[in-house]
Amino acid sequence: MDPERYRRLTGLFETARTLSDEDLPRFLDEACGDDASMREELESLLRYRESGARLLGTAVEQEQLPSTVRTAGDDSLPPKTQIGPYQVIRLIEAGGMGEVYQAEQHHPIRRKVALKVIKAGMDSKQIVARFDSERQALAMMDHPCIARVFDAGAMPDGRPYFAMEFVAGEPITTYCDRHRLTLLDRLILFSRVCDAVQHAHHKGVIHRDIKPSNVLVTVKDQEATPKIIDFGLAKATQYRLTDMTLFTGVGQLIGTPAYMSPEQAEMTELDVDTRTDVYSLGVLLYELAAGTLPFPAEELRQAGFDEMRRKIREDNPQRPSTRVSAMGEGTEQAADKRGISPRDLVRQLHGDLDWITMRALEKDRTRRYGSPLELAADLERFMRHEPVEACPPSTLYRLRKFTRRHRLGVAAGALILFTLVLASALATAGLVRAVRAEREARSSERATREVADFMVSVFEGADPISSRGSTITAHELLDQAAIRIEQEIERDALTQARLQYTMGRVYHSLGLYTQAGTLLESSLKIRARELGARSPSAAETLVMLGRLNESLGRWDEAETRLRSAVSIYEESLGRTNVDTAWSYYWLAGVLSKAGDEAESEQLVRSALEIFERDLGPNTLAVAWCLNDIGRLLQQRGEYRNAFPWTERALEIKQQILGSEHLDVAKALANLGNLYGAVNDHAQARILHRRSLEIFENTFEPNHPDLGVALTMYALVLARAADFDEAESVYSRAIDILEPVMGQDHPFLLYQQSCYLALSGRHQECINRLGRALAAGVSPTVILHDPDFGSLHGIPEFEAMIETVPKSTGPDPSLSDEAAVHRE
Repeated sequence: MDPERYRRLTGLFETARTLSDEDLPRFLDEACGDDASMREELESLLRYRESGARLLGTAVEQEQLPSTVRTAGDDSLPPKTQIGPYQVIRLIEAGGMGEVYQAEQHHPIRRKVALKVIKAGMDSKQIVARFDSERQALAMMDHPCIARVFDAGAMPDGRPYFAMEFVAGEPITTYCDRHRLTLLDRLILFSRVCDAVQHAHHKGVIHRDIKPSNVLVTVKDQEATPKIIDFGLAKATQYRLTDMTLFTGVGQLIGTPAYMSPEQAEMTELDVDTRTDVYSLGVLLYELAAGTLPFPAEELRQAGFDEMRRKIREDNPQRPSTRVSAMGEGTEQAADKRGISPRDLVRQLHGDLDWITMRALEKDRTRRYGSPLELAADLERFMRHEPVEACPPSTLYRLRKFTRRHRLGVAAGALILFTLVLASALATAGLVRAVRAEREARSSERATREVADFMVSVFEGADPISSRGSTITAHELLDQAAIRIEQEIERDALTQARLQYTMGRVYHSLGLYTQAGTLLESSLKIRARELGARSPSAAETLVMLGRLNESLGRWDEAETRLRSAVSIYEESLGRTNVDTAWSYYWLAGVLSKAGDEAESEQLVRSALEIFERDLGPNTLAVAWCLNDIGRLLQQRGEYRNAFPWTERALEIKQQILGSEHLDVAKALANLGNLYGAVNDHAQARILHRRSLEIFENTFEPNHPDLGVALTMYALVLARAADFDEAESVYSRAIDILEPVMGQDHPFLLYQQSCYLALSGRHQECINRLGRALAAGVSPTVILHDPDFGSLHGIPEFEAMIETVPKSTGPDPSLSDEAAVHRE
């Protein structure tokens, strides 16, 4: 067999031997394809594998053995077989290449040992090399949490063996769950594992296969001690463990996929260093804390070989707290095994522990903890309630990653951050600016240059490391910049106004509405004074203030600001200008919330006509209008007509932005709402879950936009009568939104009313609807919403909506429309 084919065969075997009998045929079909001889060779090797026996090094007492561990067979050593000074008692474990026996030594001392032997027929040069590597790796260890090696030798037939400490224990996750250890106790136990792995690294050995079944917990004198076993995949970092190192060749997948680092999944010549164990420790920490894996093993198996490797290399898992909050019944089970309530579990994971875990799981190993010792040290800081070094990736880092993926030139991180913000602002405004006032035109070039110089200086003058040792955040930099604008830029008022407007937009996008309002009001005041209250620049700021008031639920104020902007744009630029169209678009959104559907639809259709003519039919501006028209049709109960508009909007956004953009997430949620309206709750749930994943991967845990997405998902779950999970998701949403919006925000009151109606709590719902109406929610919107269908006939509800003609309610042929669309 040529070397390349041999490497491929052994790599496939390493993966295949971890699969269940049910999943194995599909894997072989995908991995081997039409290569019948490769499949035959793989199947020949796999005949040595017994179902349920995957591990080479697990040693436990008989009463703790799972039912899947096989008893001795024809190809295993019978009891009382003598191997050197050891007498075999029984077979403990059988894997693809080796067998582990419980044995007893009588001379010169009497003790139980775990005897590890290569299987008959499996003693190839490569497997012997790996076996010998483990033997030598363990021999160098001297740590209470690493199983000791006692002896090594060869059987009469030449097969090597070695005797190691017999570990009577169980996997660390099983032990913690069975004893319902608290999160703190789990972290203490895990810290000892980190210390043991650090010891191995000091000895120059990487484990490369850290997972619960290789970290057993044994109890002696009522003290639990973790023991790391199975260095069969270990790689020397400083010393040559063996002359036969074929098993490190290119093209092999070494390790267990669910715990494998991205660099292991590369299967290239990329060097695997100690940080690969840090990643696996991060996976173990995630599992101990959250009760689930970052990427469940079943999910990886179903993905197929290449997709599995891509997922490990590229996809970022959810934060532990986010994952736990969305597990439904799994959340309660995980919390119960930790002796706390589901809400307390999410709260304990949220924040520092989230970021410690996610730093250990960084795809870019230069951003991981440099060693297990650093990981353990941060956990100790967390347990002592001290500031930790881990922190979420900064906005600047995300932007750098984005620009590298799209091969754009990067001059400096700071400049990129604000350049993208400005580019986004220009794109949102249609990329085309009409002729400004003469004075603004003359100052434009100078202002732009000064804005750029100022933004660069903000970053150059900032210490990149904060007092707590973490990278400075975009929020902190914005706060510094806001102060400096007032102190330093006095020579040119228009430059100051432009900076305030730009930073106000950024604060708004971060959900920091108070700071956004202060900057935008100041910008409007300067622009009105310098250029005139009816200037396009003043209108631009009015639009942003209208959007800010809409976010705050102040719909009357938002409408006032936006109507002023519309009037200015129509007067100075005309009714067919792109900037004017944008003012139509934003005003339409506010009017829709206030219940004025007729004018809202007229405005958005006018904006759509201008965008299609001037920007093109397949642009984001067009997609946003299509989406809003679909939403208006849905509000009127015209579900069949709404689907083409909503689906086309999603299609355009995905073509332009890809699958992970926030605008795509919003389009997915809108389509999910539409499916929910026609009672296709399964499809609605899929779309909203995907949308929520994008929000969670983009925003900080307390961002109001994430809170809004959570409320939408909670309603989807409630409509599907999954009230347990809905309550968990809904409570998390309220915790995010109430501190930002307050308890009387019309959106929040309306969403709460929907949830209460779906939950059958009619009186609470009617009381909440009364507050929603007082806050500005239109009775027309309430009447059209099918979530309130169960309230019709209740006198108090009928009195609320008595001013709305009943003929304008939802289409009564709801189920028929659902069937038509599915066909």
